Amino acid sequence: MAIRPQIAAAPRPRAAGIVNRADVERAALAGGRRAACYGPTVGRRTGIAAASVALAILLLAIGAYSGDDDDTGYFLIASAIAIAVAVALFWGIVPRITRPGLGGLIIGILAVVSLVVFWLGLPSPLAGAAAVLGLAARDSGSEAGKGNAALALAAIAVVAAVVFAFIG
Repeated sequence: MAIRPQIAAAPRPRAAGIVNRADVERAALAGGRRAACYGPTVGRRTGIAAASVALAILLLAIGAYSGDDDDTGYFLIASAIAIAVAVALFWGIVPRITRPGLGGLIIGILAVVSLVVFWLGLPSPLAGAAAVLGLAARDSGSEAGKGNAALALAAIAVVAAVVFAFIG
């Protein structure tokens, strides 16, 4: 009895930069490189996502409940916004970015710009996503300079968000 080799179907053409799990697994089985935000970095992405949401909620609580004010409504709405942004970033946008250095740099710039509306809790999730992409760029060896810049912008955004939470 002869064993017939299985022939994998050719992947459907996709728009540039769009990656799905089936294509990544097929490339891994064929010996190709995986996208930078899949594989071992998925655990790192989840950990950084949880930490960035926790930091955002903590900073929002400091802003809502420090002093004489008791702004529970503001705290709940801003926390929901921060969680929604984090879910969209970490599980919707970050896994689809094929150039982690450039993506991290762009999201890092957005994190610094979002300090203008720091009371919405956006800097922490944006900085976390920039950090995930910056670390992925450094790990892959491609665009390491942009990855380092993304990490620096993420750190600046987090430190500034903490300072703004205390001084209001």
